[in-house]
Amino acid sequence: MLVLCLDNDRAILDAMRALFERWQVDMMSATNVDDALHLCRSREPDLLLVDFHLHDRMDGIQALCALRDC
Repeated sequence: MLVLCLDNDRAILDAMRALFERWQVDMMSATNVDDALHLCRSREPDLLLVDFHLHDRMDGIQALCALRDC
């Protein structure tokens, strides 16, 4: 399983990575929508975890819609 986590807070991403490593789940991470879209196009994730409050041009729901369509 591959999870893509999108959060502007690196501490959250580090904690999620530690959790998924213990569960033996692969994880990609991004701190902004553009990086998440690039990752999503290079390797399709099985699960998207997106923070609602992004410091970006989109909120989490808009980011999910963009990622779903990539």
